Amino acid sequence: MQIEEPGRGRARPVDQILIELGQSADGVCVINDVLARGVSAASVARRVRTGLLSRPHRGVYVVEPLRNSDTDLRAALLACPRAVASRQSAARLHRFAAQRAGVHLTAPKGAGRRLNGATVHEARRLEPIDVTRVRGMTTTTPARTIVDLASVTSTRWLKELVDSQVTEGKPSSTQLLACFSAQARRGFPGVLKLRPLLLDLDPLAQPHPESELERRLDIVLTEAGLQLRRQYRPPWYDGRRGIVDFAHPPSRTILEADGLRWHASQRAM
Repeated sequence: MQIEEPGRGRARPVDQILIELGQSADGVCVINDVLARGVSAASVARRVRTGLLSRPHRGVYVVEPLRNSDTDLRAALLACPRAVASRQSAARLHRFAAQRAGVHLTAPKGAGRRLNGATVHEARRLEPIDVTRVRGMTTTTPARTIVDLASVTSTRWLKELVDSQVTEGKPSSTQLLACFSAQARRGFPGVLKLRPLLLDLDPLAQPHPESELERRLDIVLTEAGLQLRRQYRPPWYDGRRGIVDFAHPPSRTILEADGLRWHASQRAM
């Protein structure tokens, strides 16, 4: 089949148009772009039947001869426009050490959708500072990628990743600490694995306060010239429980800034 190419007055094969569209995007094209080039929906359907095209997601097509290692990720991103590559997919884009395969995206809460062959995570916080572009695809930054991976990887691999990437400056220790502090909250997945690694990375690093009460208390302490360690791990810390809000180890002083919700029971008190 041939169609007239607008503005040039000569016929062009449909297959050539599809290949041209896919060459700039890892073999992926969207139906609106295909139709805009004069290709009919019936022509697209025929090429799906013959195997030139596949349709992994609604409105998204892959020119199979152009498929490469980034094709599935790019197709998923086009199918979920508000999502970004994250976790293992972001790690591959940033050329981190090899991890298990799979397409992983993160979307703002309420903006995710089910995608065949992809896992879409929803995040309460996905700030512009945590997002960048690699090879034309939107992805989490190296720092945010490491923080997200903390919940799904082993401690040993996580330590190797932190050490190798910080050594290369992708991300810098400052960027990683800042991202972790912004994301870390009580119950944050992976926080218990990543926090000790970051303290080893920078023993003087101070996590951000975890509540408004802690933030206000920190301001008062700083204005008073008192240097207390935030989120301190005392000797009885068992890897899960025992971290205190503020501490001054030389004087064996602990200061908690928790409300009634945390100390409501006799055992907690």
